[in-house]
Amino acid sequence: MNRRAFSSPLGILALALLTCGVIVAPASAADRTIRIGVATPVINVTYPWLTLPKTLGYWAKEGVDVQLISISGSSEGVQQLASGNLDFAEIGASAVISAAANNGVNLKIVMDNTVSNWSVSVLDESPYHSIADLKGKRVGIVSLASSGVAMLKSYARTQGLEPESDLSIIPVGVGAPALLALKNGNVEALMFWASATAGFQEFGTKLRSFADPAWETLPDFSLVTTKATIDKMPEAVEGIVRGATMATMYAVANPDCARKLQWTSYPDTIPSGVDEQTATRRDTRLLQVTIDSFKAARALNDNQHWGSVTIPAMNGLQSFMLANHQISKSQPVAELVIDKENFFSRVNNFDTAAVEEQSKLCAK
Repeated sequence: MNRRAFSSPLGILALALLTCGVIVAPASAADRTIRIGVATPVINVTYPWLTLPKTLGYWAKEGVDVQLISISGSSEGVQQLASGNLDFAEIGASAVISAAANNGVNLKIVMDNTVSNWSVSVLDESPYHSIADLKGKRVGIVSLASSGVAMLKSYARTQGLEPESDLSIIPVGVGAPALLALKNGNVEALMFWASATAGFQEFGTKLRSFADPAWETLPDFSLVTTKATIDKMPEAVEGIVRGATMATMYAVANPDCARKLQWTSYPDTIPSGVDEQTATRRDTRLLQVTIDSFKAARALNDNQHWGSVTIPAMNGLQSFMLANHQISKSQPVAELVIDKENFFSRVNNFDTAAVEEQSKLCAK
């Protein structure tokens, strides 16, 4: 194939797959199919650790074929895992602690992807400058099943509000419908994670945002499974996380190539109604916000392994939840983290130089 062929979207994908010994096995060659629920309406460019492993063949090489399934929020993820309808779920770490403390449902976090980067946003020209100013107002959120609901309520309490009576929390979806709800006055504020908020601003809307500064010291979006799944298929669990870890590193090494591969493999997620330059700028910004959170999560945990989960970080989250009445009792958080010896060392044990080199080639 010549350089011109590789400059096309499919050529970029082919080059990414052919380099550095990454061989893609067909889906039928996988030993087992894994169902991963993702707590978002749209699995877009901000989820490279879940989309790139399939595109680049990382999971096929581990002997697994993955189905990504959009779910309404962290609460649904807990329910679907507990009922056996999902093998893994990408949900808020706080939902894992809450499920154990409040409902006796013990799940295991196998990968922490981000820190909590939520914020409350209002229109820049609005009279609201703090969450206390929103007393009696409506706050839009992606779904009432989202872990962000509990965080919003805890934030309101720290500012002297009683969220059950002082705020109306309204599901508004994500993307353009959520922003339209704010601009039309259906809600006075939005509560969303950083990449979603960046997306609102990319639509040309000036926002003013505020958040609890403690949030960024807390683990958030995490890949979660059950002890039964870990016991039943330990090699597949390790392979899933290793593939996601490789994809994380790939995206960090070359965000633009990660974006191009997302567009090639999932064309329905390309920003619509705008020219290619605008679409590229938007998705580049969203992906960079996500990468910043990858790095923050790594620093929060052991600052050595991508995706690691540490007991001190989880204890910090539990203490925050106790202080803000999200849970009424504590539990040993070590029981909520995968306890396989050297697990995070093993899933980070791959040829990092090869992944970095592979990520560079599609820019040529």
